[in-house]
Amino acid sequence: MAKIVVPVPQMRKIYEEFHLNAAKSLIVATGCNTQYRTGKLRNIRAELLQVIHKYGEGNIFMSQGINMLISALENYLKGVFILIAENNARIESRIRNFVNKKTRRDDRRDYGSIPVNDLVNENRLLFNFQNLEYTNKHYKRFLSISIQEIFRNEKRVKGFLHPDREKQLWIERVGYFEYLRNKNEGIWGLRHKITHSCDVPEDAKAIFLMLYETLKYFSTSLIEKIYGVDFDKIKA
Repeated sequence: MAKIVVPVPQMRKIYEEFHLNAAKSLIVATGCNTQYRTGKLRNIRAELLQVIHKYGEGNIFMSQGINMLISALENYLKGVFILIAENNARIESRIRNFVNKKTRRDDRRDYGSIPVNDLVNENRLLFNFQNLEYTNKHYKRFLSISIQEIFRNEKRVKGFLHPDREKQLWIERVGYFEYLRNKNEGIWGLRHKITHSCDVPEDAKAIFLMLYETLKYFSTSLIEKIYGVDFDKIKA
């Protein structure tokens, strides 16, 4: 991978925003929302009690925490991608050529002059950061960075285990990237169920806490990969 020079303060801002959003997901997941709790005590209904009894209040909050945490990851990966492109003429040119080639029959927009941030945002079908597999392809195609390899080489996540022993053995066999990416057995599939089917996993708390620590370590490893040094040595 060729060395990428990106302004550290801007990269740090994206990095810190990810951790801020991850913290928001932690608040939702643990139910530390005093306004909600105050209102609940005044207006609680029987059906709410039934739902809480069936799923567990903690799991309900943790399920939404999983949802928010994956959104935080998507925004982080998109933000890093755009920032690098904005600060590397060669990468920006490759992105523009790619978009022009894919949209050459569309005369409604001149993609040669608009900022790369708008270029990516206006072509969401080409730059899909809501799918980890596509995100990995974007990073490999344009940045020569493999997200899959970063997860594979990240040793600090080994201590965070899935509560389901069989699922943990599967994760150890296929890796954390596949666990996140997989639409059937992985987090992206689980997140779809939570979002579109209001699913509440019975082990949502343990899954969220495992993901929370794993993705924080991944976010640091990505920055280290970009700059080629340990995160502690990167100075603003």
